[in-house]
Amino acid sequence: MEWAIGVDGGGTHTRAAIVDATGVVRGVRMGGGSNFQRIGATGLQDLLGQLLPPLVALAEPNAVSLCLALAGVGREAEQRQIAAMVECGGWTGRVRVESDARAALEGAHAGAPGLIVIAGTGSMVLGRNDRDKMVRAGGWGPLLGDEGSGYYMGLQALRAVTRCLDGSGADTALVAALAVELGLEDWDQLVPEVYGGKIDPGCIAALGPAVSNVADCG
Repeated sequence: MEWAIGVDGGGTHTRAAIVDATGVVRGVRMGGGSNFQRIGATGLQDLLGQLLPPLVALAEPNAVSLCLALAGVGREAEQRQIAAMVECGGWTGRVRVESDARAALEGAHAGAPGLIVIAGTGSMVLGRNDRDKMVRAGGWGPLLGDEGSGYYMGLQALRAVTRCLDGSGADTALVAALAVELGLEDWDQLVPEVYGGKIDPGCIAALGPAVSNVADCG
């Protein structure tokens, strides 16, 4: 009987789960972000190489199908590319690739018409009407959009900090709070760590709770 693995991959975290033929979850694995536009084919191959083999081992000798629901793959060309990559890597079961937003929409409304608003590392709105027409807004990524996302909140907070440090903005408790959150002993570390990739969009998005705490304290 066929088992199935579902991979839910966002900009910051990825979760893979395997279910048996009756729908019972038999195993879960966690990993880092899997936004295809950020980590590319090589990064995705490496991540799947960490997540999938232990789950497949749980299913033996049953066949296993695979659904990858990933951030950054909202276009058919990317979905075909990833499916081909997985198959070329030796996967012998069925493979389906969708955007993480599409998976969230189907899960939220059990396949019925509906609308979802996503505000994680990125942001977008996705919906489907009763004529099966899909509509979306947002999902343009951190350089072109992502308004209202965790990344957007963290970025605006960092900009408030830099303006404060420059003397062009108001004093803010974010200076101390975000230094602790980012592990910075000196704000001179910010530029090399951001542009060197250590503080990536996922790290910036993760500043959201600290920003909210500062706001709650006035």
